[in-house]
Amino acid sequence: RLPDMDLDMLIIDEVHIGWNEARTKELLRIYSDAKVVGLSATPIDEKGYLLTGFDDYVNEIQVKDLINLGFLAKPLCYVPKNCVLDLTNISVCNGEYNSKDVDEIVLDINKVERIVDNWERIAKDKKTIVFANSIKHAELIYKEYCRRGYNDISLLHSKIEDLKKNRQELLKSKIIINCFMLTKGFDKPDIECVVLARPLFSVSNYLQSVGRGLRVTENKKEVLILDCANCINRHGQPDDYRFFTFAKPKSNESVFKFCPECGSVEPIENKICSVCGYIFSLEKQQSLSTKCNKKQIERLVLIRNAQEDVLNELRKLVKERNYKKGYAFWVFKDLLINAKKQNTGLVFYKKIMNRIKKCREKKYKIAWLLYQ
Repeated sequence: RLPDMDLDMLIIDEVHIGWNEARTKELLRIYSDAKVVGLSATPIDEKGYLLTGFDDYVNEIQVKDLINLGFLAKPLCYVPKNCVLDLTNISVCNGEYNSKDVDEIVLDINKVERIVDNWERIAKDKKTIVFANSIKHAELIYKEYCRRGYNDISLLHSKIEDLKKNRQELLKSKIIINCFMLTKGFDKPDIECVVLARPLFSVSNYLQSVGRGLRVTENKKEVLILDCANCINRHGQPDDYRFFTFAKPKSNESVFKFCPECGSVEPIENKICSVCGYIFSLEKQQSLSTKCNKKQIERLVLIRNAQEDVLNELRKLVKERNYKKGYAFWVFKDLLINAKKQNTGLVFYKKIMNRIKKCREKKYKIAWLLYQ
């Protein structure tokens, strides 16, 4: 139904989720004239750089300011000496520590016992959320709590039966142990303690995790952060002042790449083609971004500009004919997908521009462009 809507503004909440996915890119192309506002506590990618595609970054207030104003709870951080992990040889995959590598360290009953020991020492009476590294790790922590006689406890992970049906009931427990389930978007203000049992390489995942405990209530103005996984040592305090920056491409790195399926020239950070949905593999992504000479980079920029010119001309034509705004993108998409891959270069776009000119002069139907 999107092409039937004329939208002037797009407001995307939690914009860090799915910003570079095909669905979002397609939406932005359909409504290219609309103003876009992205909202997020962590407007950054997996490497900690600002999300690309925005003209300005508004960061007028920080976590510490919101705490001082009474909108967020003050974090009280504890880093037990007996829980420090050696992460030297842990690999990083897609911006986060490799879960299987981490499991080799954390799936140790002694380490799990230390987590619960420290929790009992400082947060025994607090409503708690625990972030585990894997399903095995979460189950091990859960069993340790149960072994010590804690009954008001729940376990959340992707293999729990009837999870959707029982989710709200599980979230009422005093102790909630989860694996990749409650990191983002989860809102339960009465959380009084956050236990970080999972090492986090990504600053975004770290801030989102501790953020689950920063909500305030009438009876809660502080939250305990029990770090058993080197997170604070790596990323600092949750209420540190943070000013993010854009990543600067190296001189020999391209900012665009070809889609091998439809020939669209896409921003280098796109994981999925915004036109045809092709998924760029990590290996191809690395070769595309590092093995470009100056002429190849310049050619990609020229083709990208030509591609945008064609799309803009289609938008003008659609507007002249009183079609819905989104129709221009669907015509453009069909033109690319129907074209032979080897023709989606500068020559291809010049031909399309000539067709658009002829379509306008002869007053042909816009669909005529697709059958030439």
